[in-house]
Amino acid sequence: MNYENNFSPTSAFCNDSFNYCSWLSEKQIKRVTCSAFYRNCNDRIIRSFCFIFTGIITFCCNSGAYTVTLESRNNINGNWEWIWSVQNSNPGNGNNGTVQDLSHWGMQFGSCFNWSSVVSAAFSADGITWVLFSPVYASDPSQSCMTVPVLKFDFGTTGSAKSYYKLVVNQNFVIEQTPAYYKSGSSTGCCTFSFSGIGCSLEVDEPR
Repeated sequence: MNYENNFSPTSAFCNDSFNYCSWLSEKQIKRVTCSAFYRNCNDRIIRSFCFIFTGIITFCCNSGAYTVTLESRNNINGNWEWIWSVQNSNPGNGNNGTVQDLSHWGMQFGSCFNWSSVVSAAFSADGITWVLFSPVYASDPSQSCMTVPVLKFDFGTTGSAKSYYKLVVNQNFVIEQTPAYYKSGSSTGCCTFSFSGIGCSLEVDEPR
């Protein structure tokens, strides 16, 4: 693609977005506004951000790199069990539009969410056998895409296989679009995204 004549964000591309960022970096173009690029690629919306440090683009961030799905939300013995899956649908080394394996990811909660509501957390490679861990709400210094406190799931993906993540809380919170981040390899890097997560308000029981 002739990037000299296709500089507008509206002319942005899908699989070529990484090459575009590399081109900007090579040209050492400064004073470039961080832009969100939208394109419909095979009926899937890809959203990429070019991040600029010291005036030069250093990497591209693809907020749609992984598919995060709310698999279930059930009342279990008086607590509410939330289970999500994360899948890399285009695994690879990070070149030519592929995405490296997920290293870990985390979610942010709203200001009205009470951390004492959290009962337990776990992760699983198959959604059957779970590994419990002690959840904390703190910043993750391993990445710079989301610097606020987060709940970090320190478990990633392998190839295109789904990984599963569980959070148990003692209140019936609503489902809301929730800010999150992921961290992967040096090529794919980190990025922020939103997913169907835990809202900070409570579900209202319907009258019977």
